[in-house]
Amino acid sequence: KIIDNISKGDYVLKHRFSDIVTIARLFHGTDSEIGRSVCATGFASLASVDPGWFGQGIYFTDSPSYALKYAIDKSHPCLIVSNVILFNPFPVIFDDACSSDPSGFRFYGKNHYSNFWTHVVPVEGEGLDKRPPKDHATRIIRN
Repeated sequence: KIIDNISKGDYVLKHRFSDIVTIARLFHGTDSEIGRSVCATGFASLASVDPGWFGQGIYFTDSPSYALKYAIDKSHPCLIVSNVILFNPFPVIFDDACSSDPSGFRFYGKNHYSNFWTHVVPVEGEGLDKRPPKDHATRIIRN
């Protein structure tokens, strides 16, 4: 029920510089021990954990229920809510990730594409298939 209430809000925040920069309220699912570490010291580079399906970085979603899927199997699930600046986003499309093997994805393990600072990836709402569908409702944001 809490997740449903969180989901009702608009994920793009309105602020006095909205015409210059986009700030989004986004979610990251993890274990509570990692959540405490993030609150104390900030996010670690994802490259130290895994290569990243859509490139090296920290992964967020605008869907709390999607983020929860990454936490639910942890011994102490934690959902981190962050206000994230989406600077110069690059849209990742189906053709960038059409392989069934993540290592075949265009940005697998790579840094930001060209002069872009954010990759925005549409994903299906159900399951953890991280490939962008042709139609989408949920986004993964790699910042």
